[in-house]
Amino acid sequence: MIAQSTSTSAVDRPGSLARLGPLVMPFVRLPLILAGLAAMYGFFRLTGHPQPWPAAVGMTNFVFPLTADLGALLLLIYFTRQEGLHLRDLLGPFRREGLLREVLLGLGLFIGLALLFQVSALLGMLAVYGPGVFDPEQAAALGSDMAFVQPPLWVFWWSLLVLPVSVAFVEQMTYQGYALPRLVRLLGGRTWAALLVVSLGFALQHTALPLVDVQMSLARFLGTLPVGLAFGLVYLRLGRLWPLIIAHWALDFVGLGLLPLLAVLNAS
Repeated sequence: MIAQSTSTSAVDRPGSLARLGPLVMPFVRLPLILAGLAAMYGFFRLTGHPQPWPAAVGMTNFVFPLTADLGALLLLIYFTRQEGLHLRDLLGPFRREGLLREVLLGLGLFIGLALLFQVSALLGMLAVYGPGVFDPEQAAALGSDMAFVQPPLWVFWWSLLVLPVSVAFVEQMTYQGYALPRLVRLLGGRTWAALLVVSLGFALQHTALPLVDVQMSLARFLGTLPVGLAFGLVYLRLGRLWPLIIAHWALDFVGLGLLPLLAVLNAS
């Protein structure tokens, strides 16, 4: 059962449920990412870069907010307006008196989700590459056939300051705030089916992060699918987004922003 929230009550309004939006939104982010990478590839090719595709892949974290997040946000605005709603209705009420509780819950979820991601990512790599992932030399060679070119330093700062915020808000609004409760209604109350659809979309978008080869993309899919399921299950239990947004921000701030930036600064 989905806990009461602004978005779920909106779904229950007669005539408010459009079929297109809930089916499109879980899967729209991957083509948006690919479109952004294609644009970066065209830019590097036109400017004479010797490795246009690896250079484009290296800019994934820069492209992501500008294509996947902005594109999904515009679509969310369109679909919610069809229901007479606003984006803030997907976020739910924000109460200052409960801020500390939401932050602490979000940080607790961050720790649990970080542990889950480490385990699931390792299992995904094992499923695709076998026990060789424990060999340092073989692990270092994974994806080396199409290694990406390291982007400039400002991209790492962008990944620390911009990427975690845009991804945390837009992904949670897309998958949990919008698609999940509407799919539950669209699928006749089959919560498990709605959760699976949303989690598949979440995992599919990660096949392009980074897009280096088929095996790496498959490993990323398998490694992020359990995280997508966990996000959905927590939302179904809580019925609100703010703790998930905080946890998601912390995950990307550390994993996509802070650690890579420190590595680059230490190497320079």
